[in-house]
Amino acid sequence: MNYVPPIKEKSKIELMKQILISQNYRNYVIFTLAINYGRRITDILEMHVSDVRGKEYFNIIEDKTGKKIPIKVNDEVKRMLESYCSGRNDDEWLFQSKKCSAAYSTDSKGKTPLDRIQVWRDLKTAAEKCGIEEIGTHSLRKTFGYWLYKSTNDIALVQKVLGHRSPMDTLRYIGMEQEYIDSATTALCL
Repeated sequence: MNYVPPIKEKSKIELMKQILISQNYRNYVIFTLAINYGRRITDILEMHVSDVRGKEYFNIIEDKTGKKIPIKVNDEVKRMLESYCSGRNDDEWLFQSKKCSAAYSTDSKGKTPLDRIQVWRDLKTAAEKCGIEEIGTHSLRKTFGYWLYKSTNDIALVQKVLGHRSPMDTLRYIGMEQEYIDSATTALCL
């Protein structure tokens, strides 16, 4: 698996949003949830409409750890989700594929959740238009971590939210390891 970096330019995040919303509102919602909450795409794709409709908090069950992660929903995301879920049934997948398949987990109508490969394809198309050379679904989680660190300067918080074992793992993950080391060593003058 190749390393994919976070998106470190806010202007590119805004441009991605504009492109994704013009492609498909669903793609915009996926991108917005991922960069605002730092959850893995596979975990977001397992959600149903009932998991988010009218909620102050929603819970994501991490596939990797099995942990239930409570997410406090900000007002902007709440409005976006209300609009996105309008007219939909509670038992529908939040991000539903057009395919019906017995090979995957299905809802009561035989629908399946959107596949992460399709999400990656949609992101890649938008990223190319933004001049972002490398992107993966994990870039969104890394983008969240990067901007959380930049806004708080609290690596322990970012480590906790992302579920990493060490601060250095987190710095490496969000593409800040060398910058952190450079900052610390250049500030030291003995």
